[in-house]
Amino acid sequence: MNALKCVMDRWRALALVGAVFSCASAERSLAQSTASDRVLNGTVVDSAGRPVAFAHVAQRGSARYAVTNANGVFRLALDPATREVVVIRRIGFSPAEVQAPTTPDSAALRVVVASAPSTLPTVRIEGRGDAYDQYLDRQGYYRRMGKATTSGTFLSRDLIERRNPTELTQLLRDVPGVQVVARGGRAGKGNVPVGRGTCALGLVVDGRRVEYHAPPRESLQPRIRSIVSGSPAPALDESPTRVAESFDELVDPQQLAAAEVYPTAVSVPAEFQHLARSCGLVVVWTSFK
Repeated sequence: MNALKCVMDRWRALALVGAVFSCASAERSLAQSTASDRVLNGTVVDSAGRPVAFAHVAQRGSARYAVTNANGVFRLALDPATREVVVIRRIGFSPAEVQAPTTPDSAALRVVVASAPSTLPTVRIEGRGDAYDQYLDRQGYYRRMGKATTSGTFLSRDLIERRNPTELTQLLRDVPGVQVVARGGRAGKGNVPVGRGTCALGLVVDGRRVEYHAPPRESLQPRIRSIVSGSPAPALDESPTRVAESFDELVDPQQLAAAEVYPTAVSVPAEFQHLARSCGLVVVWTSFK
């Protein structure tokens, strides 16, 4: 009972403060009026006819306003030099605008305000980490990237620009399941990307497989490190034939729109299986559409 009495006392105090504030605002509005001004009396109610207390009632284009009391009643002195449009605002209700009646002074105005929606409609936001590319969309890049079953690694244009590589194999060094083997080739471009199972990865450029002189599987097999003349011997056997065209000489990474890396043959999507040839693939899409 004490708790209920405390709540009731607080409501009475709040209503008293609202009434005082409403009277003060009405007096302020009337104090600004002159003998030629028209006084507008009115009531603000909700759609159920219940009075709306503490609503802000203002004349558009002037500084005159009033606040409704606990019964939703207001008294506003209108400025005759301003268009008589009255704006009613209250938190929890949609704003309302009405034309003040042209009846004589003290004409009553009844304004009905509608309750504002308490919940917002569902908003769905979709975003991509990289700029959308229509060409990549047509090639199924985003579809494959969004599949939960895809085990490949996707390198976007944004990532490529941040790394700013000079060779394609530089992008592959941090890809899971891929090892870049340095073989010394022409002009130092002899790097070979190797997937799981010691198999040189194939290269597909804009949907077409491009052949390069990859070393045979047996030449990529690691052997026991040994010391020759006080220096460590290479960990990989060298191919007996000279590499004529290496992996890095085929594609300039600055021309890439995106890349997909599949380290094993089983990880290659169905649409690229005919290009895999029992090994993984590096699928690149260039900026030349």
